Amino acid sequence: MRRLSILVTVSALFFAAAPPPAVAISASEVARGVESKYSSLRALSADFRQESRVVTLGRTRIKSGTIRFEKPGRMRWDYQGPDPQMLVSDGSTLWFYRPGQKQVVVQDISAAFTNQTPLLFLFGEGSLAEEFNWDEKDLEGSGDGTYTLAMRPKEETPDLIALTLEVRAGDFSIGATVLEDAFGNVTRLEFSGEKESRDLPDEIFTFEVPEGTEVIRP
Repeated sequence: MRRLSILVTVSALFFAAAPPPAVAISASEVARGVESKYSSLRALSADFRQESRVVTLGRTRIKSGTIRFEKPGRMRWDYQGPDPQMLVSDGSTLWFYRPGQKQVVVQDISAAFTNQTPLLFLFGEGSLAEEFNWDEKDLEGSGDGTYTLAMRPKEETPDLIALTLEVRAGDFSIGATVLEDAFGNVTRLEFSGEKESRDLPDEIFTFEVPEGTEVIRP
C-alpha cells in the first residue's frame, strides 16, 4: 500500500509550455506563482516519465505513460510497459488496477489524501505555505529557465520527508517533481506534452472492475 500512497502523493502535479529565462526571485514568490497557475486550471492532459530509486531493490525503475486531470479530484494515470497499471479517481473513489496481477485496490478518496498530500490545493484544498516549509531566499534560475524549490512537510510521514519542485519561469508550471520518503527511496516525475482544456469525457474517470479481478479494500 505504500506504493499506492506514493502514487497518490504525487497525483496532482501539472505543467505547461517551456518558459523564458529565469531571473532571481524569492522562494515564496515561486510558491505563490505555482498556486496561482494551477488555481486557474480546469482540466489537463500530459505525458510523464517516472524514475524511482528503490533502496530495497538496489536499482532504479523507469516507467512512463499519460496522465489526465480534472477538478475537483478527478484523475487518471495510465502506466505503459510490460507491467501496465492504472490509477483512476472519479472524485470520490480511487482505483489502483494492475491487470497483470488481476487485482484492483479500491479506496475512498478521503482516505487516500491527507492534509500533508503535496499540492492538495490542485483539488481545491490546502496550500503550500500551510503544509510545507522552505528556506526563504532568492532562487536563481537555471540555464534551462527553471527554479528549484526544495520543501519539507511541516508534519513528516514515512511516505514524504522532502519534496522538490522544478518550476518553469514565466508561467510557474511544474516541469518535474522529486519526492523522497523516510526509507531513502526517491521518485522523480518529469512532464511533457501538456494540453489544457475546459473538461474531459466522464468515461475517462470511471472504472468498471473486469470479471475475474480480485478487489482489495484496505
